[in-house]
Amino acid sequence: MIARFHRLLAALVVTLLAPEAAARSSSVAGEEHALNEGEEFRMGAGELAQLRRESGIGVWRYEGRNWMDDARPGTLISIQDLLDAHPGHRLHELLVGYKVDIDDDGTHEIILTTRGPAATEAVHYGSTMLRRGSGGWEILHRPDGLPGERFSVEDIRDHDGDGRREILLAGRAGTAEFYTYFEVVAMDARGELHRYATMAPDTVHLVDLDENGTHEFLERRLVSRRAPRPIMWTWVDRVVVWDGDTFVTDPKEFQAYHEEVTKPRLVDELLDFHAADAFLLQTKLAVLRQVHARAVASRPLELARNNVVAWARRLIKAGKRKRARAALESAIKRDPYRVDALLTLAQMEVWIGRPGRAIHLLYRVIGVDPDHGGAWELMGVCFALSQERRLSISAFINSVRLGSESEARRRKLDRLGVLHRSDVVKNAVREAIGRMDRSGLGSVHEEEEQVPAEADPAPPLVP
Repeated sequence: MIARFHRLLAALVVTLLAPEAAARSSSVAGEEHALNEGEEFRMGAGELAQLRRESGIGVWRYEGRNWMDDARPGTLISIQDLLDAHPGHRLHELLVGYKVDIDDDGTHEIILTTRGPAATEAVHYGSTMLRRGSGGWEILHRPDGLPGERFSVEDIRDHDGDGRREILLAGRAGTAEFYTYFEVVAMDARGELHRYATMAPDTVHLVDLDENGTHEFLERRLVSRRAPRPIMWTWVDRVVVWDGDTFVTDPKEFQAYHEEVTKPRLVDELLDFHAADAFLLQTKLAVLRQVHARAVASRPLELARNNVVAWARRLIKAGKRKRARAALESAIKRDPYRVDALLTLAQMEVWIGRPGRAIHLLYRVIGVDPDHGGAWELMGVCFALSQERRLSISAFINSVRLGSESEARRRKLDRLGVLHRSDVVKNAVREAIGRMDRSGLGSVHEEEEQVPAEADPAPPLVP
């Protein structure tokens, strides 16, 4: 994929889009944590062997082979029955056990899940959580509602700092990782269990977004249809927090995540797939608009906008750039989605030789208005001036393809390729035009009209 200025890797750190710019601070910066597989709580072979003498301890076995059936029946089978079903195998070859104090009462609970031969046959054993009751060991939780043929413990830790540990389970089916389902199991202060489950191919990631020592879950959700290659799918993260009492999705304190992570990632993808088929680009445009609509809905109503942008432009023409900048920045602070102010400030950054800072502002413009031709064209100029030729060509192509007035945009781009004073920009424009001509790339809106509505359903709403 095309090298990006604005890229978010596993560290989830947002950077300014310029080689000379330092990373800006982010309210959602934080490293992704590797899953610990419950290693700290894993029982040894000797401890597993001792469980054979305990009554009520066993593993849940589902009946039938329909691993998608949420209501499939099952029964608890003893450890001895599991051994009898697999002669010639030792217990630690068939079972993994974990001792963990889930409810912070000073005594441990047990989690049992099958492995090896017991996890690869037609019989399906679910990860089973047991606790000691007044009459002996009893089932605390089994993964009913979590599809799968094979189950495992992915992570055990205290995410919210309340002393009670949460369990991340996985159910898998088939031979590929595509059919992987996750379930987070947590206990509140009243001793009641809560669960949060995902569907395949959605994934779960652990991060400390606000770097306060506790962990949030990122559920990465597929919100597009399945393209020929997974790399072309469109994903949107959902921030999920266990607050000790319930699971909260996209809480207010993490609303900045979609501004600082989700939107830039989608803009990156529009650059990466500038030559893709119309439906793929339409999907990404639609998702970006939906993400923005949710962000707007979460904000208080703004006062009517004033004429500060027109005034700032008069100040610029009069050579009073500092006053113009202050006015524009003040307007953006009041309304971070004010496209005209963001675009004017980006133009100022280009004029004073800071195209990298302009790109950062243009990402914000496109996050609000993803088919803004002027923003894409100016982004192409900025990338060219920053010696990012490939990204420049992508942005110039998007300036034509992503709008409904492609012919007018194409003529505007033609003029830019003739009149701009920078040869670097002119050459990038000419290459973009040449690629569009050779590949027959038209407006995605024009191509949409040629596709029967029933052939490509509208992309699903962002969760």
